[in-house]
Amino acid sequence: MKYKIIILFLLITASCTNKKEEIKIENELSGNELSISNQQFINENMKLGKVVSHNFLKTITTNGLIEVPPNNVANISSYKNGYVNNVAVLVGDYVKKGDILVNLSSPEYISLQEEFLEKSAKLSFLEKDFNRKKQLFQDNLISKKNYLKVENDYKSTLINVNGLTEKLKLLNINIANLKSGKIASFIPIQATISGYISEINITKGSYVTSATKMIEIINTDHIHIELKVFEKDVMDVKKGQQILFKVPESSNKTFKAKITVVGNTIKNNRTVKVHAHIEEEGLKFIAGMFIEAEIIVDSKTSLSLPNSSIYKENDSTYILVLKEKNKDNYIFKKLPIKLGLKDDEFSEVLGIKDIEAKNILIAGNYML
Repeated sequence: MKYKIIILFLLITASCTNKKEEIKIENELSGNELSISNQQFINENMKLGKVVSHNFLKTITTNGLIEVPPNNVANISSYKNGYVNNVAVLVGDYVKKGDILVNLSSPEYISLQEEFLEKSAKLSFLEKDFNRKKQLFQDNLISKKNYLKVENDYKSTLINVNGLTEKLKLLNINIANLKSGKIASFIPIQATISGYISEINITKGSYVTSATKMIEIINTDHIHIELKVFEKDVMDVKKGQQILFKVPESSNKTFKAKITVVGNTIKNNRTVKVHAHIEEEGLKFIAGMFIEAEIIVDSKTSLSLPNSSIYKENDSTYILVLKEKNKDNYIFKKLPIKLGLKDDEFSEVLGIKDIEAKNILIAGNYML
């Protein structure tokens, strides 16, 4: 029984001692000053720093797409209906202007060439007859009526031949070869611009008309971004402003662009189109990529601190300013502050006298 009383007394004494120590620590942490040992300062990777001048940006958040100018996109079709004889490219291939993409065949192509040869032969005869009758008319050896009839036949046939020549050129048929008697059994469809094949809508044997979009080519040499800006923000958007944008599905890297055109028409979704030129060259963007963007419409440089140095306690905001450093401890003082502008990294500090001279705990405070 005696031993039990002694043990109970020791437990009560130890408990009272621990409570006193806890109260002492609690009071120390809840005051305006905080003492941190040198070892803790090192272990927690704490760091002192001063306020810095930081440029805060006023931005408009928007989104859009990577696009190319209309002249850098080509939809390849045929001027005449026909059947696909061969497809010479695949999606992703790079082609140069004039490269053969598709061969088409049709009896109509052959008939057109035959008509050209017949009209050309007739024109040759009529030209000689016209020149002969013209001389006879000048010598008053034939009537004006006969001369005008020959002239009319010659000129109308000449018009027909010239028209057929242009039609055949549109079909990429070699006129010189045709005049030598070589009738082409198919017509080559050529690339109208240099670029990458982005779309193929045909296969061998497909029947195509002049309205059929067979192939799409995109030239990415002059790629740009197209943004949608809501009408409430568009008054702040101007040509020449810088844009910071990301392609969220492929990278976290931020790219730069500059506004070149601000639209003057509001679409049904209450937005205005804004076009911008990408400043960096050689980037491997693909037309149609979705982007997230910030348009910088204004900026302000002011004294600021890293967000990691800002503490919030209840409704108060404060920082820890170094008051004293001795051989064992860093002693900090809590200093209430008011904040202004803020971004992902820094906060503007307002209304503190001589803050530039103060050493402030800016890192390693997450354990406090």
